[in-house]
Amino acid sequence: MNELLNAVKRGLLTKNPLFVTGILLSPAIFCSTLKQALAAAMVFTIVTVGTAVIVNVLPLWKLVYTVRIILYTVIAALVYIPALKLSLFVFPSETAVILIYLQCLVANSLILERFDKRPFTRIRYKLIFTVSAAIGYDLSLLLFAGVREIISYGTFYGNPVGISTPLPAFGAVFGGFILLAFFAALYRQITKFADNLKAGLKND
Repeated sequence: MNELLNAVKRGLLTKNPLFVTGILLSPAIFCSTLKQALAAAMVFTIVTVGTAVIVNVLPLWKLVYTVRIILYTVIAALVYIPALKLSLFVFPSETAVILIYLQCLVANSLILERFDKRPFTRIRYKLIFTVSAAIGYDLSLLLFAGVREIISYGTFYGNPVGISTPLPAFGAVFGGFILLAFFAALYRQITKFADNLKAGLKND
């Protein structure tokens, strides 16, 4: 049970794929609105979790690392096709804007490296970690994109929020990098404070 909870905690919090480890940056940087982030999160979750499930059904662990990585990418590419079609159906215009960056999710490092190298002895813990990491990434991406949309355009999900002086520079790529750096630093400070508080309560 402790290992199970640790897998969830690592995926959601301590190894958050966006704010802590900084992987999968391109969707976060290029998604300047909440709708675009929802489209990216949908594709990312289907590709990552779908690939993880298929990989664990097949006996790929018997193969050498190089072959496994190639097969992971092929499987992810096959899962990407229906994921993209679903995203185009739900968010057609937003998906079209970020389409070129969504393709990067096929070779995302959560599948190619972190999933393959997780130190869990049982397959289900690897799956739980992958699902938790996907959820952690989605929540982080949506939070980041929502705040970014408000700051950049004065809207939230396309609706005006009453900000008279938005800062459109943060909607650009360089602005996304700057804002993401602030988010990552703030997230790490919050988690560090929470850990220190927990340790202090335990000692008392």
